[in-house]
Parts: sequence; structure tokens; C-alpha cells
Amino acid sequence: MSKSSRTSDLSGLVSDLPWVLATFFTMLGARLWLLNFCGTSLPYWDNWDDAEVTLTPYFEGRLSWTALLSAHNEHRAIFTRLLDLGLLLLNGQWDNYLMTAVNAVLHSAALTGAGWLIVRATGRKFWPWLALPLVLALALHFAWENTVGAFHSMFYFTLIFALLTIELLGLCAPGSLGWWVGGAAAVI
Repeated sequence: MSKSSRTSDLSGLVSDLPWVLATFFTMLGARLWLLNFCGTSLPYWDNWDDAEVTLTPYFEGRLSWTALLSAHNEHRAIFTRLLDLGLLLLNGQWDNYLMTAVNAVLHSAALTGAGWLIVRATGRKFWPWLALPLVLALALHFAWENTVGAFHSMFYFTLIFALLTIELLGLCAPGSLGWWVGGAAAVI
């Protein structure tokens, strides 16, 4: 990526900033509203697995990389487990509300980032047409159980790494640093 294209991307981001912020905060507000009314401080669904595989072994001094990489059904949820462990250490307690709020930020940021990438490719005039379906995807509470379940950050990480893969492998010169980072994101 040349210096001039990076500069135009940054100036494009500045001109897109009102749309980016409006989209992000509308989606985030919808998720936080749902958590306020339907969330729980107790672990929900698969989050109990997190305690068994990550948190209890951490406090017992026997947490290993093998445990972090162990399968959860058909998933390898290492980033989710690391995030949850980090939030536990920062917060001082296991708090489903905090974990689901962080998930809401991740999900809103991933979809806003997807929108920004699409608008960069199609043109800024499409922001109004793109922002509405993105906002509706999160403001209408389909799959609400993913919002109230803290262990579902693995899906948001998958979305983020998929976007990085598409952007970096698709648009960076083969063999460049960006291309290699895109390859690493694809593997992750």
C-alpha cells in the first residue's frame, strides 16, 4: 500500500467519521439496551465451560496453553478465553455483564468496520444505504441469546479476523507485510 493511498484512506476515514460513529453507537446502544433489560450477572450457557477450562485452572495455578487451545464443541475459543481471563483479572471478579458489554463493543465495531470497508470500495454516497441494514442487524434483536451469552465473543473475533483476511489478502501486494498479516488472520 503506497503512502498516498494510506493518506487518502485516513482522509476518507475522517470524512466518514460521522457515519462510522453514528453506526457504531446506534448498534452499541441497541445491544446495551438489550443487556440492561435481559442480561444477567450470572454466567449463561457455554460460559460455564469457561470457568471449568480457564478460570478455575488459572486460580489453581495449573492453566496451560493446552487448556486454552482445547476444543469447545467444534470451536477453539482461545481469544474468547484470553479475553475472559483478562477481564476477570482487570475487574477482580467474574462478571457476565462486563463480558457481554465488551462483546457488544466487539460486535458493533466489527460490523461498523465491515461497513466502512464496503463504503471504501463502493463510494461514500452509499453510507446511508449501508448504515441502515447494518444498524438493523443489531438493533433488531435477532439471536438475542448471543448478546446475553458472554462466551459468544468467539463469533465476533471470527468476524474481525475474516474482515482482516479479506482486506489484507485481497488488497495488499503479495509478499508485503500487510499480505502476511492477512494470511496470519486467515489461519487464526
